[in-house]
Amino acid sequence: MDTDDILHQALEKHRAGDSAGAKTLYSQILAAEPKHFNARLNLASIALDAGKLDETVTLLDTLLQEDDSSGVAHLL
Repeated sequence: MDTDDILHQALEKHRAGDSAGAKTLYSQILAAEPKHFNARLNLASIALDAGKLDETVTLLDTLLQEDDSSGVAHLL
């Protein structure tokens, strides 16, 4: 299974409210591709939903340093 397939599964879990399952899959992506922007962005979303504000800010700051043009990162 490639990264795109795993991301698709993670997004399905995330949309269905299975944050733990999605987080596991996003982490699996990051084990193979540590700089995967969308996996890290979606982990920030999960952290925000869980009220983990420090983790959210850290993730978003890093992402925005890498790509300040990411509208989604700015919206979170």
